[in-house]
Amino acid sequence: MYGGFRVYGVDVEGSTTSRRAKFIFVNFLPDAAPVMMRARAGGHKGELKHVLVSSHVDIQIEEVEELTEEDIITRFERNLRKKEDG
Repeated sequence: MYGGFRVYGVDVEGSTTSRRAKFIFVNFLPDAAPVMMRARAGGHKGELKHVLVSSHVDIQIEEVEELTEEDIITRFERNLRKKEDG
């Protein structure tokens, strides 16, 4: 299963507040999913990513509990550091 959602990045610099939309692409594929379903899902991911080119973070989970607010924040921060270093 695939999904996506929008969050907002908020930066405050002095008296200026900046809000930017950030998009998250989520691939949920349980361990218990049949082999053929897993194989088909892998093939479709590339097509979906072609349509959703503006996602800022890609998350692949096998259990719904893996998708937490803290994990999303950590992934965004890691992504930001890569861009600043790169």
